[in-house]
Amino acid sequence: LQLTDSFLLSLVNLPKLTSLKIPGCYLVTDIGISHLNRCPLLSSLDLSYLNLITDSSLLGLQLDLHSLTARMCPQITQLALTSVIERSTSLVCLDVSSCESVTAGCFPSLSAHL
Repeated sequence: LQLTDSFLLSLVNLPKLTSLKIPGCYLVTDIGISHLNRCPLLSSLDLSYLNLITDSSLLGLQLDLHSLTARMCPQITQLALTSVIERSTSLVCLDVSSCESVTAGCFPSLSAHL
């Protein structure tokens, strides 16, 4: 099953949705991720292996995430991660392993927001 942006739009009909895992759904783009803002209780999100999402996806999210997993998302950078950390006051789990644009040098500046 390959999920698309249209599927994510249909999730707005689930206002009590708290967790979403869509790793490897290669057809999902920044547009699809933007629909998730209409799921106000969403606090756990797994976006791993989504090659089409960029910093725009995370910069546009207005959710207070508890957990974000975004493994191997090559277009996610420190800019987006800093934004998520600043906005997500209850963030306790962040996994950005194998994100090419996130280096060890990013973490000192990120930790200033924790």
